[in-house]
Amino acid sequence: MSPLPSLDKVVQTTQDRARRAFRHLFGRRADFDDAVADAVAYAIASYRSLQSRPERGATAGSIARYATLHVSARRGWHYSTSDALSPLCRDTRGYEVEALLEYATAAATQEDPAHIVQVKLDLLSWLSTLPPCRRAIADDLMAGMTATAVGRKYGLSPSRVTQIRQELRRYWLRYTDQMVD
Repeated sequence: MSPLPSLDKVVQTTQDRARRAFRHLFGRRADFDDAVADAVAYAIASYRSLQSRPERGATAGSIARYATLHVSARRGWHYSTSDALSPLCRDTRGYEVEALLEYATAAATQEDPAHIVQVKLDLLSWLSTLPPCRRAIADDLMAGMTATAVGRKYGLSPSRVTQIRQELRRYWLRYTDQMVD
């Protein structure tokens, strides 16, 4: 068993590793600084926890690695320019993501209250036509969860969740076309 490295070494190693891991956030300086600070805080908490355990042996690099992975996983970051919920895609293409019900309500606020109710009823009616599993995924996606977070929840890959999102979009378009006819 090797002794724990010094706390200063753990902090410095974590800062270096987090700066490299989160360099894609550098354009959004506040997010970058926040992610690095979270990683350092998690590394310090891990270090304190390891001090009280008899089975030491962690290195500064291993503590920094797990701290950085913890921050990435907790934030649910997914870096793809083709996933609409990915921060990278939103920044690259210049748009924001809102929950579907909020969007439908906001879009309808310029209309009369009857139209707002109609949009919500149409959405709820459409959701009731979906199988329970697809309905649960649709509910989570409408709530603004990322493909990665939904995938973890249901044991699916983020790419499969993105495929399901596209299927749901096609179902919705077909459903609304039938309503117009």
